[in-house]
Amino acid sequence: MPASDAPYVLSIANQKGGVGKTTLTVGLGESLSRLGYDVLVIDYDGQANLTGWVYGQKLEADDVNILDVLASDDWTLLNTADEAEGFGFDFIGSTEELFDLEVKLSNDNYRVFALRRAVSELKTKLAEGSQSASGRRYDFCLVDCPPALGLAVTQALNASDGVLVPTILEKMAIEGLKMLTDEIDQARMNGRADVELVGVVPTIVHVVRSQTQSIAGVLRERFGEAFLEEEQVPVRTKISEASAVSQSIRAYCERQDSSEYEYFDALAQRVVCKTIGIQDSNAEPVPTSRDGFVV
Repeated sequence: MPASDAPYVLSIANQKGGVGKTTLTVGLGESLSRLGYDVLVIDYDGQANLTGWVYGQKLEADDVNILDVLASDDWTLLNTADEAEGFGFDFIGSTEELFDLEVKLSNDNYRVFALRRAVSELKTKLAEGSQSASGRRYDFCLVDCPPALGLAVTQALNASDGVLVPTILEKMAIEGLKMLTDEIDQARMNGRADVELVGVVPTIVHVVRSQTQSIAGVLRERFGEAFLEEEQVPVRTKISEASAVSQSIRAYCERQDSSEYEYFDALAQRVVCKTIGIQDSNAEPVPTSRDGFVV
């Protein structure tokens, strides 16, 4: 049973590309689902890489997608969501049309709040007892943002309860984090005063690299407890292979006799504790094995 203000909307954002946003979104969505939470995942990136991963192909122009929710009165997050077979969560895809978001919503004077309106309607429907076609009443909504600061990211932040920032431990990557934190501050001024930085997660970590420790030290000093150092995701072959064959991370890893998905289990537990806490759900601690991981 979701809380009255469910779902908790968590944007996965970083204006730099290649930092593992989409992989983190999928892995976190799967692990939250395994913990017993109902999860909705939204591809909010016109590149539609997440959509290609989940469906095995990109959507056609006439397929219902997240832009229809934003630009039409006929579609809502609840009636657009589709079960992502094998992933354990519901999903709303994207197309390249999302690149024209500003044009599509040019007549909407409040377009920066378009996703917030959709989320507000979703929360109202869930509080009234509605559920998705798959029978889910969402505890979490994960939004996979594009690798750029623009209208889409602004909309996502304005609709979010929290933000999770994946980053690689390289100097150029962390220099841009200030721009994103400025955007979060702007969202707070736009009425989302309680939007929180849930965490900065090191991803694609090379386990043997001399600069890793120094960059981690900078992030530790800047973000304190929000730097989720223990939940970092190292470079792992099987995780990247899963996206190439359009399979869930967990299912693919298990077939390959790999336990790499456990990194996302650890992150999911930390996210739950930092956001909604352990509430009235079927969630139980998931045992994880991190032996042999060296930064």
